[in-house]
Amino acid sequence: MSSMSAEPPLTQACQRCWRRKQKCGRQRPQCTECVRAGAQCLPRVWGRVLEGDGDPAFDDGSSARSVIEQMRSRIALLESQEGLSGVRNGDDAALTAHTSESSHVDPSTGTAAAQLEGALLENTTSEVGYLSVAAMSGPDRQDMNAHNSPSFATLVRHTTHLSRDPVSSRRLVNDNSSTPQSQSLLEIQAELTKLCNCDLRFFVDAYIKNAGHIFPCISQARCHEALNTALQSEKNGDALQGHHTASESVMVTCFTASLGILHSAHVRTISHSLQCLMAAALAMLPAAVAETSDIEAVRFLLLAAVLGLHRFEETSSWHFIGLAITKAISAGLHRNKIPESSSDDSQTLLWTLYNLDRACSFVMDRPFSIEDSDMTIELPQATSLATTRPTTVDLHPFFVWSVHYARTMSEWKRQLVPDPEICHSSFAYWRETCHEYVMSTQSGSDQASSDQVSSTILVSVAEAQLTCRALVHLLLQALHSPLPPLSLLQRVRKGLEHEVPQYLASYKAAMDTESLGPNLLDAYDILAAFLGYIYSRQSFVLDQTGKQSQFGTIHIGVAGMRLVTLGMDVLQKISDRFEPILDLKELLWCFLTALESHGQSTTLPGQSSQPTAVHTVREALSESRIPVPPHLALLMERAFS
Repeated sequence: MSSMSAEPPLTQACQRCWRRKQKCGRQRPQCTECVRAGAQCLPRVWGRVLEGDGDPAFDDGSSARSVIEQMRSRIALLESQEGLSGVRNGDDAALTAHTSESSHVDPSTGTAAAQLEGALLENTTSEVGYLSVAAMSGPDRQDMNAHNSPSFATLVRHTTHLSRDPVSSRRLVNDNSSTPQSQSLLEIQAELTKLCNCDLRFFVDAYIKNAGHIFPCISQARCHEALNTALQSEKNGDALQGHHTASESVMVTCFTASLGILHSAHVRTISHSLQCLMAAALAMLPAAVAETSDIEAVRFLLLAAVLGLHRFEETSSWHFIGLAITKAISAGLHRNKIPESSSDDSQTLLWTLYNLDRACSFVMDRPFSIEDSDMTIELPQATSLATTRPTTVDLHPFFVWSVHYARTMSEWKRQLVPDPEICHSSFAYWRETCHEYVMSTQSGSDQASSDQVSSTILVSVAEAQLTCRALVHLLLQALHSPLPPLSLLQRVRKGLEHEVPQYLASYKAAMDTESLGPNLLDAYDILAAFLGYIYSRQSFVLDQTGKQSQFGTIHIGVAGMRLVTLGMDVLQKISDRFEPILDLKELLWCFLTALESHGQSTTLPGQSSQPTAVHTVREALSESRIPVPPHLALLMERAFS
């Protein structure tokens, strides 16, 4: 920490109040707001973002060191309050051992342990913040090694504990076994060959062909190199001796192979191997992030976030994304000037992280982890790149278009008073240009390879998913508008009526052909698309001018019931991977039943079932094991108004 002479005067606002932008009694170390909140009154630290404030004590560049020291001391205080101070000062082996021991939790106490970890993580992240002042104030910051950042490793460790909740883990692919015992990659390789006649390389390639295209964060060559290094190191005993390169390769292999299994038809047959791979990857993550560079830490945390989404874990995935953005900012990836020490795929890493953050923000109704205004890096150039060979499909142009989609949606959310017409126009432009690329991927050779067919299906599903997501957001804007324009309502209604059946049908076909592994974002998008289609069956009540309208009665009809059947079938298939998804299916049945009862009873004079219907839906929402995002719950309740 800086010396007492370097601290700001007592009349200055404390760091905690300044960061929260709240009034301060300016009586540090006992300022009014900190005393009322029972929090520690922190000294004010001046960084480069506040240059020109005239405090000569911080002109020597000690602000960054002071911030880091304050962060470390605050985390140490929080850990000491929870009895975890010994872990922070241990070496990497002790950290990994503590992580492994913590995974063996009695199921009866699993929920309480998860709540304790969640509370500690929330307290820590709220005090430290994902976006550190030191990182944001250094646009030319080099890619520094994070070996001396035990505080960050502590955050990663607590997040991995959220990912290994013994109650939720056993619900994945209906696995009722206890916590899996540790196995080497060679043992898992032999088990996979025995059960499904496939090796680890097969499942690593399955990851590359699926999730590796939608959220690209590691190349195929890097995956194969990590697999070969991991297997060879285990034969030589390097991994058991704590060799850094070998351990990192083992972790990457465990992450990619786990995601590959989740995208394959063998997920139920080899569920025990899947649990072993996921547990090993998460156990090695904190030590690996603490030892590697910032850019590699971004890569590893991205893999953990994507795995969390495919395990249907909202909280841990969101925290992994926030931690990855912290490291991306620390490496300067959000600036125009990429550090010379960064790899060639550093921009791809940043935009993958950006896509994932924006997708979680819109689908789960969460805030952005990084604002567009804090990023000076230019958007990647959108192109319509033709296939170089008749048997391959280049999916990079679609990834670029997904980045432009995320930026467009970000602009919608940041408008104080969004104009639905302008939002729809920007979406229509993206839809037209992206659709041209999607059609070009489907007009290849008649003798297409299996990889080309799989890539085409993947692009079609992703494009339909993004389209329905945008239409549902436009519908929400219309719901919040007192009298939305009739022309806009008709366009949104027509779009939902046309796109949602295609989206559900293509998603079902992708699951039938094992071209897609479902994740939490998919489940929420399917629920949102289903509700959007129900609203597309709703009539409009014109005002006296005949130019504006309000929502009226919902008429589902035969076509609507066919889509209901299709949607239930899709949710049933997803529940085969993650059983609590059945709660979303039951929730939709409850919603449709209440909607039908509401429509029938309101036709009788002097009667209304609106309070009963809304209460029924709210009760079903509270009982669901899958937390429904607030904007989707609003869609359900507004259907009865």
